Amino acid sequence: MARDWLLQCEECTDGVMLTDTRDAYFQSDPFEYIEEPHPIMVFEEMFPNITTNHWLTNIPVEQCRETTILANESLPMLCSGSTMGSREGILEYIDVMVKEFDYWK
Repeated sequence: MARDWLLQCEECTDGVMLTDTRDAYFQSDPFEYIEEPHPIMVFEEMFPNITTNHWLTNIPVEQCRETTILANESLPMLCSGSTMGSREGILEYIDVMVKEFDYWK
């Protein structure tokens, strides 16, 4: 749905933000201090409290198809609830996510 909307919105050429509405509380424009958005910008969970070695993330990390994380390696866990980037970067991100969802269904 987000991909379709973004493809139809030709004038949407600035930064794009995908967010789980429960994660969002805006105090200002999230792109205000970014001259040009990177293709994809992701955010870390509360490191070192939530890592790739946390009970909440064990199954997703262990089941990941192309993981390069070693067992018991404690790295920052990336949050997929908020993702920002350029229009092109977000469109590519959505395409990759759809392919992964299709693989796992």
